[in-house]
Amino acid sequence: MITDKFKDTDFQYIENEIYEICEYIKADDYDGAREILDELIENCKGIYEEDENERYFSFDSPLHFYIYDFKLSPKKLIKRSEIDYRTLYLCSAHIYSAYEEFEKAEDELRNALYWNPVDFNVFSELASLYLKLNDEAKFLIVARAMRPYILNKDMFTDKIKVD
Repeated sequence: MITDKFKDTDFQYIENEIYEICEYIKADDYDGAREILDELIENCKGIYEEDENERYFSFDSPLHFYIYDFKLSPKKLIKRSEIDYRTLYLCSAHIYSAYEEFEKAEDELRNALYWNPVDFNVFSELASLYLKLNDEAKFLIVARAMRPYILNKDMFTDKIKVD
């Protein structure tokens, strides 16, 4: 469900801010990125809410939509968020990891997975975090969760015709 906050949202501004955050991170300026990111995440909370009929996602490719639909057969209507929450939370996790705040990084990676539950990159980041923490049990859970999302050539052979 879209809340009242949606109508007052400047999506181009949010997209530009995400780009700027990524640039700060590339330059290893985590303080600069964090300053923008915290405010942006707070302002973007509550724009979309899940209800009994629909759920919003931040799939970054059509393939993610099809994998989610094909693998998980959701009961709710899938809708696309205008905000790239996945990237917001992934950036936040990256910054927390850089500052060795691993519990917060884990929380943010879980938030990223909420918005894109089939993104192999997010699973990979979470697995890497658990390796860094030497948490074999959690690493194995994530590794098992990743396995079904690795596509093989036979997966869609009955759906795709190749000449």
